[in-house]
Order: sequence, then structure tokens, then C-alpha cells
Amino acid sequence: MTLGGIALRPYATFDLKIRTTKLSASPYSPYQRQLHSLILKMRDEGYSYNAIADFLNKNGFKTPRGKSFRNAHAHSIIKKKKIRDERLEHEYPEIIENFDVLFV
Repeated sequence: MTLGGIALRPYATFDLKIRTTKLSASPYSPYQRQLHSLILKMRDEGYSYNAIADFLNKNGFKTPRGKSFRNAHAHSIIKKKKIRDERLEHEYPEIIENFDVLFV
């Protein structure tokens, strides 16, 4: 395109919005994965959270923060891992806004 004999070049401008949750997640340690797997297996076998906590304490396991287990700790490990996995699997669409073509 020309304007008064001057060649104009087209430029596209736009805003691109990208959302992700994958940048803020810290990885689970091998110990946390082991605890989660063990607690989940015991729940699948029908054990209560109280029984799981007793088992873990009797076998020398500690919470990730180094404390003795209570039933709430065992429940929390399962609950928080599920929430974390759901959040990490959620995908957000890319959004293109303010699209414009400028001639310079």
C-alpha cells in the first residue's frame, strides 16, 4: 500500500494472554510420593484414616514436616494431592485480544 508515493508496510498488533499453573508447582519428593501411595493403597483396602495413622507411626514414618501422624494428616495428604493434580491438569485457553493492523 502506498500513501502519497510512500510505501507503507502492514504490521499486526495484538495482546496474547496465556495462563498456566505448571510454573508454580513444586515437585513432590520421593518420600511424599511414597506416603501418598501407601495411604491410598491402605484406603483402597478399607482402612480408616485413624488406622492408617497408627500403622504409619508404629512403622517409624513421620509427616513431611517430621511430626507423628494423626488421622487428619493422612486425610490431608490424599486430599491435597488430588487438588494439586486437578489444578495441574486444568488447561486454560489462549486469548488473543486487541487485534489491529497498522500501516507504517
